[in-house]
Formats: sequence, C-alpha cells, structure tokens
Amino acid sequence: MQTNLEQSIRAHTDTVTNGVFDLVRNALTAMAAEIGPKLLKGALPAIPTAARVMKESLLTWSLAVMILMMIATSYLSYHLGLSQGQADGEQAAHSIQSAMTGGPEAAIDWAMLMANNNPAPALAECRKNVSTDEYGRRSCALPVWLDPPMGIKPPQ
Repeated sequence: MQTNLEQSIRAHTDTVTNGVFDLVRNALTAMAAEIGPKLLKGALPAIPTAARVMKESLLTWSLAVMILMMIATSYLSYHLGLSQGQADGEQAAHSIQSAMTGGPEAAIDWAMLMANNNPAPALAECRKNVSTDEYGRRSCALPVWLDPPMGIKPPQ
C-alpha cells in the first residue's frame, strides 16, 4: 500500500511540477513578447550614440598610441644621433689635440691644411696607391694643397 501511495504522490507531484513549469514558461514568454518590442524600441535610438562613442574612443586610443610611438621614435633617434655626434666630435677633438701637440704653429698649419683640402676625395685618391712599410703601417702619396682653391677667400 505504501508503494501505491508513493507512486500516487509522485504522479501528482510530477503533474503539479510540470504544470508550474508550463505556467512559468508561458508567463515568461508573454512578458518577453510584451517587453521585447519596448526594449528594442528604447534601445534603437541608443545604438548610433553607442557606435559613435565606440568609434571616438577607438580613434582617441589610436591617436594616443601613434603619438606615443612618434615620441619614442623621436627620443631614440635623438639619442642615437647624439651618441654618434659625440663620438665623431671626440674623434675630431683628439685629432686636433694631437695636431696641437706641436705647438700653436702646428695647430695653425693643421687648420690651413683642413681649410685648403677636402679630405674625402683626397683619401679616396690616396687609397688607390697604398704601400706598406716593414712594420705593416700603410702610407700613400696624398696630394695636399697648401693654398686655398682659386676664387675663394682664405680664412682669416
């Protein structure tokens, strides 16, 4: 008898449970059918605004990233150029300093040689006929002008 009672209770419980689920489903479907169009009608005007805000935000972040990349590139370029310029300047300073070890007259002579000659083409011509001494040191016959080019006023 107890088994029949349990089966009867279960059958009624399942019927009630299924009925409640059906009622809830029907109520939610009715609410969605009623509220859905109202939500859509309310959300449609906000969509262009949201799209515009997202577009502006994307453009703002893109511009910020681009500006930061330009700043970083400028900073790196500046420091690389500065380092190279310092190295070139130090090399020139050492060259001038070694020219000045012979005294002020040697420094004046060095300045005149630099003013009267273009070292790049002179060295290019010199490298065509290089000779080496017994210690392995290279030399060449370098054409050096002692006078300034014609038509140019000498430095004062």
